[in-house]
Parts: sequence; C-alpha cells; structure tokens
Amino acid sequence: MQKFSPAELVGFDLMPSQIEKAKIKNSELGFFVGNVLEMPFDSNKFDAVFVFGILHHIPKWKDAIRELYRVLKPGGVLLVEDLNKDASQFFVTYMKLDHPPEAYFTWEEFAYHLEATGFNILEQKKIISNGVRSFLCIKS
Repeated sequence: MQKFSPAELVGFDLMPSQIEKAKIKNSELGFFVGNVLEMPFDSNKFDAVFVFGILHHIPKWKDAIRELYRVLKPGGVLLVEDLNKDASQFFVTYMKLDHPPEAYFTWEEFAYHLEATGFNILEQKKIISNGVRSFLCIKS
C-alpha cells in the first residue's frame, strides 16, 4: 500500500472552532482560519488539494472552484467530496441543517464548472447515495 507523505500539509476552515479541534488532534500541522474564496497562497503552489463537504455551504462555489484551480500546480490533483442539491435539501428539510439554497448545485452543473475552469475529471464516484459524490480531477 502506498502512503501519502507530503513535505508540507496545511489545513484551514472558516470556523475557528474547527481549527481548534484540528490543532488538538494534529498539533504539528499548519492549521489556520481561512476562506476558500481567498486563499493566502501563491498561484501554482500545491501538488494536491483535498476538499471535503464544504462547497455546498458556499453561495459562490463556482468562485471557490476557480480559486482551487489557481493554487494547484499544472498537473496537480484535486479531490472533492460534496453534497448535491438533492442531498442539501434533504438535510435542510429533515435534519434542520443550514445549507444556503443559492449554494445548491446538480452534479451536471458541478462537473460542467470543474471542466470549464480547466480541470479534467478522471473519476466520479457515488458515496452512500446519489446525493454524495467524490470527484478526482487533474489541473490541465
């Protein structure tokens, strides 16, 4: 089995409480409060970016995809796991969670914007239900 052993690993979240939890579990890593719409990194900095379940919270999710593209090196890997419109509506209706309707997207819209931004989608996988998917992409 191969291991992912990055020379540098950074993580950030908009919520300070999440950063504090992350620092407790992994104090040696570089965590900070930040916004995916305005990342404080040079262009073409990262070999890989991992995004787990945040884009459905961001009304400007298309801008976030462009920002992810900006910070990845050419040939860099993007792995995204997220919820689509149907799953977001389910969680709002039945779990009373807050997902802004202007952040909803279909999988067709999501894939279109990944490709329109310049990503090549290598693989899409359903996770648990059709409302949750992962996308493995390469920056062209």
